[in-house]
Amino acid sequence: MKTGVFVTLKDYLAAEFDLVDRAQPVTGSSNLDSILQAQLYYLRYRAEKKPGRGMLKRFCGEESTKRVYSQFFVRLGTEAATIGM
Repeated sequence: MKTGVFVTLKDYLAAEFDLVDRAQPVTGSSNLDSILQAQLYYLRYRAEKKPGRGMLKRFCGEESTKRVYSQFFVRLGTEAATIGM
């Protein structure tokens, strides 16, 4: 028996796959640079605003939480820049 949640998830995934199938390659260095800068901005934003941050802070303390988030998101940003995301 399929639940409403399952049907909704299936529809969502079908829509995502359809978008991927229709996606066109991005070309041009200015377009790629713009996408990279937006991705890096998003990673910095998520490092500061991540929903699980409060819970982690309660369990591990402020300093440990800052270190984990900065190392994780800085590493992601560095890797994104390195591979030219």
